Amino acid sequence: MNDKDSKPRQVKTDKAEIMLKRRRPVFENTLYSVYADHVSDKQGNEVEQYLSVVPKDLVGETVAGVAVLPTYGKNRTGP
Repeated sequence: MNDKDSKPRQVKTDKAEIMLKRRRPVFENTLYSVYADHVSDKQGNEVEQYLSVVPKDLVGETVAGVAVLPTYGKNRTGP
């Protein structure tokens, strides 16, 4: 895990634009790096400890990984 991963950046998809405000390394092994990300969107929604599991073998500017979003109750998310 290195400093370049912690720089704020935007990730755009067809449906949303997400800003990565801060990335805190949590764990890594030979295949994955695990981060607690602080993310937000254009509507002002923020998640301060969004769990991201990112494969280490990415090609170019690809967006890939695993993310877990906890849910509870009806249509509610968060810890």
